Formats: sequence, structure tokens, C-alpha cells
Amino acid sequence: MKNPYALLAEIRAKKQVLDEQESVLKETIAADLEKKGVETLENEYGAFYFTARKIWTYPKGVKEMEDKLKLAQIEAQEKGKATFKSVRGLSYRPAA
Repeated sequence: MKNPYALLAEIRAKKQVLDEQESVLKETIAADLEKKGVETLENEYGAFYFTARKIWTYPKGVKEMEDKLKLAQIEAQEKGKATFKSVRGLSYRPAA
């Protein structure tokens, strides 16, 4: 088996390239669907379709409440009133 450190580095580099290619292909497919005037296109590869999600913008009063909540959370953390669970994960940063 290949060195696991080298293998992870190789996979991450390939994944970055694939992610970039996927982004370009999605833009191309979206433009094609729009040109055809369809929301969904099914072919031998599967179904390609647009999705929508809501992006909310709140009024000033709600934003102020959110800011107060964030400050209250920080205060609770600093005073030891808030609890946390530490979750361990592995990160990787390519060598320069």
C-alpha cells in the first residue's frame, strides 16, 4: 500500500481538480437547460434539474436580536455557563 500521507495528498489534489471541472460543467449544463427553456432534462446519464433554496434577509430588529444573541453566547462561554463538546477531526494542508 502506498504511503497514506502521500495518498491523501494525491487524492486531495485530484479532488480539487475534479471540483473545479464539476463547477464548470454545472455552469455549462445550467446554460443549456436555460437555452432549452426547461427545468429538468433526463437522459441516459440521469436527471439534471434546477433546485431552489430560500435566502432570508431579516429586518433590522431581528438582526439586532441576532447580534444580542451572539454577544450573550460569547458571555456565557467566557463565564463558563455554556458547555461544549470537542470533536476531533483530521485536517490536511498541502506542502508549499
